[in-house]
Parts: sequence; structure tokens; C-alpha cells
Amino acid sequence: MQGNDEDVYLGVQGGQASSFFSWRPQSGSRLVPHNYNYLMFSDMSRVVHFEDYMTTLQNDTLIPNGTNGSRFLSHLNFGDDPLLCFGVSCPDQHNRYGNFSFTIGVNRLLSHLASQGALHVYFLEVMEFTKTSVSRIMLSTNPSNPYRLPLYDASTVGGPWYRDQFGNNYHSHTTRRFNNAGLNQHNELEFVLHLYPAQYHKLYEVLMVEAVDHNKANHPSYRRCVKHRSGPGGLDKRCPTPWSRQVAEEYLRQLQD
Repeated sequence: MQGNDEDVYLGVQGGQASSFFSWRPQSGSRLVPHNYNYLMFSDMSRVVHFEDYMTTLQNDTLIPNGTNGSRFLSHLNFGDDPLLCFGVSCPDQHNRYGNFSFTIGVNRLLSHLASQGALHVYFLEVMEFTKTSVSRIMLSTNPSNPYRLPLYDASTVGGPWYRDQFGNNYHSHTTRRFNNAGLNQHNELEFVLHLYPAQYHKLYEVLMVEAVDHNKANHPSYRRCVKHRSGPGGLDKRCPTPWSRQVAEEYLRQLQD
């Protein structure tokens, strides 16, 4: 598959549960069709399963993914650099990613990372599925830009994340598809963090933890657990913690007592 003068094709990832290809618009090329395709948001979250939350507690720090060990990162060919994904927080909805959410205000996240040194913002990729997409922005404290990514300007309308002059943040719910082949019915925004180990620990100290609803994790629909349908066994593997928010809150309360 080849791109045109606007779009850069980056790679493809197949699998039993879902497949996608990765691309990125050239600098200055608009991804979001209209200004009304934005929704305001205020928080970002990293959602994990119970077993991953326990590992985080035991290590007293966030546990990043090495790109070689993650199906949704391995196509980037970044070696085994420690990366961590945060998505727009939707606490009142069923969550496909797990039971517990590490949450932080987006403006606080930006200021916290900037306080650790210079913060660099890059356009990482658009992951395009059959009808939906995930737009990824990298936040990095590494000054060398080892992946030669294009800088991202959030103050310009047209990208997946827009930040106005008053510090309000917006994410795009609709984006165009590769080579302008129609529109994605739904788009999600993710921040991919590329930090040093000590910075993950400092970030962990300022995050809020809350329980989320994961009770449809084993339903045969798009609500199905992302972690377990994407791992070994694919669609046939069942999530071991398909808990409601109330059940997860009880586990969280017991752990915090």
C-alpha cells in the first residue's frame, strides 16, 4: 500500500482479534475534517487489569511496555524502549482496558512532564482499523528525537488534539481515513509517553487511582477486553476479571485499608 503526497504509510499489524495499519499525515495536512468534530476533555488515564495493578503496587512505579512486548507497539520498530499509553478518561463508560484507572488532568500532566525537563511533542501515528482509528501523540523528555518523528503543534486546529489559548483541550471524534478514503466512524486520542525510569516513578506519585467498569469484558462485541482478546488465544480467551465498577471499588478499598 502506498500513500499519496499527503499521507505516509508506516506499517501493518494483523491478528485474530483485530488488524490495523499505521500512517501519519504530512505536516500541515488536516486530519480532522471540520472544527465541530472536536470534543472537550480534561483528564487522561492509564487503565490496567487487577494483576497489573498489583504489579504496579509491588514495584511502586508505573510499569511501561517495551515495544517488543506489546501488539499495539511492536509495529513501530522502536526496539524495547519503555513506552506508556494514556487515553482520554471516560470514567462513566464501560472500559475495555481493565479494572483500575490511573488518572490525571491533561494540563497537570503536561506541566508535570515539563517540570522534569524539556517536553517534546510529536505526531506518532494514526492506527486505522476497519471503521475506527486511534490517533497517537508522543510526549517525550528525550531531547534527541531518536525516531525522527515530526513535531506536533497542538495550538493548530486540524490534528487529533487541539489546545486553545486558554488551555482548554479538545480531541477529535471523527477523522479522515488514509488517502481521504472516507471518514472513521470513531477516533480515540492516545498520548504515548517516552520517559526515563525515574520519571515514571515521579508521575506515579501524582496520579489518582479509581475503579472503572469492565463487566462486559467477555461479551462478544467491541466492548470485549482488549488485553485478552489481543493476546495468545485471541477471541477465545476470557478475561479473568470482568468486574463491575462496584466490585473493583471493593477490591480497591481492601487494598488501600
